[in-house]
Amino acid sequence: MLSLIVADVCILIGTLMVLINRLELWLVGRILCGIGAGLNGAIIPLYIKEFAPLEILGKLESYHSLLLNGGILFVFISSMILPQEQTLVSGTTYIS
Repeated sequence: MLSLIVADVCILIGTLMVLINRLELWLVGRILCGIGAGLNGAIIPLYIKEFAPLEILGKLESYHSLLLNGGILFVFISSMILPQEQTLVSGTTYIS
């Protein structure tokens, strides 16, 4: 349980850092979000295998994989729709 809390705190702090309009904090925030997402990606299947009844274990693992890939697809499609260029308060332009 502690590992999930650590991963989620990494994502929360990283998200807050991304919202601040400074490139350095944006980069560190993206790294923290990536670490948190990677930890969640490694920890959640272990929790599913440990706590799920055998009758629905395969179904839950399939749902986890389906939702993970569905989220990646959603972000990919939304990145094609949304504008790609963003400008910071300091005038620095970067592409997300």
